[in-house]
Amino acid sequence: MADDEEVPDQKAMHDERCAKTTECAMLYVQYEACAKRIEAKGHGECTGYYMDYLGAIDRCVRHARLRVCPCRARACSAVLPLPPAQAKAAIFAETK
Repeated sequence: MADDEEVPDQKAMHDERCAKTTECAMLYVQYEACAKRIEAKGHGECTGYYMDYLGAIDRCVRHARLRVCPCRARACSAVLPLPPAQAKAAIFAETK
């Protein structure tokens, strides 16, 4: 490998992929809803929602890197990327 070649950041790639999973997308929608409520009220915080979102991404990345299915008893759809943009838009629409 030449000195001028950059090695892609594997964690960043996994983070981006995992943020698009159903579980993570739903948690992010909950965080955004909390942020809107707080903005309307003028006080409060949404730290718990944000930490849940980050924790879900971390779990997904850990399992993706270890290639271990975290859900032995149920379908592993939680760690698979969402289908095209229409499916992601549908998930966000369902939670509003």
